[in-house]
Amino acid sequence: MARETVREFVRRRQGDLVGLVIFAGRAYLQAPLTTDVAVLDRLIEQVQIGLLPDGTAIGTALALSLNQLKNLPAGACTIVLITDGANNTGEPSPRWPPKRLVLWGFECTRSASARATLRRPG
Repeated sequence: MARETVREFVRRRQGDLVGLVIFAGRAYLQAPLTTDVAVLDRLIEQVQIGLLPDGTAIGTALALSLNQLKNLPAGACTIVLITDGANNTGEPSPRWPPKRLVLWGFECTRSASARATLRRPG
């Protein structure tokens, strides 16, 4: 279900730069920013449970994501975080990124479905 949701999101972003950070006990840049939807689709397909150590390193994933976006212009940046659990490992803690987000001009919104959206207004 999550894989197909991510694929559909990427398909709707035709022409936009999209990257993919996967995370569990640590974070990994699965796909750097690209407009190539076909490449992203293949890389999404390759994501499997067990590729990374157990855990939920939300702060680490956010920091890696933010690092990919920090030099892009305002209005061009969104991070969609999808998780099935609360942070229980990794550095920085999830409390770190919001301070950094303010410095880089991102907004953070959360939904009840364990999804946070970070957007840089433009």
